[in-house]
Amino acid sequence: LFFAEVDQEQGQLWSNFRRWCGSKFEGPKDMFRELKRAAATASPSGPNRDGGNNFAMTLLTQQRASRDVLSEQETASALDSLGWEHGDPATIFAIMDLSGEGAVSVRDMKWMELEARRSQMKMNAMKHAQRMSEKKARTKRMCAVALHDFKLMLQR
Repeated sequence: LFFAEVDQEQGQLWSNFRRWCGSKFEGPKDMFRELKRAAATASPSGPNRDGGNNFAMTLLTQQRASRDVLSEQETASALDSLGWEHGDPATIFAIMDLSGEGAVSVRDMKWMELEARRSQMKMNAMKHAQRMSEKKARTKRMCAVALHDFKLMLQR
């Protein structure tokens, strides 16, 4: 059973997200580290956005940081910071939150291993195709030059 068979729109969103991640990150650990970094950069430190100082929220954030998990809000702000523009981060978070705990960890990103490999294989295939195309064009030019030189020699 494929995700797209259950909900085609969300299946397409997830497929696009996986491909985006595969092209952007090297694997689950890299993805988690970059999301963590982007979330930390995007969120203010100390007082809340409204200027108040919410000790409970700061404590919760510190606990999450120590557990190496990302909340839905952190994930959404990180995805925005990293350039994800193709769908609702809340839906992406809900799909990634395999345990239903309201937080995602590296453990929830194991799918990224396959996606990173796919992306790397695709990039390698594209590079190989480009090299082959260049080689074919170079060979064609060399043949044209050889033909031209041969015709000149016959005219002498």
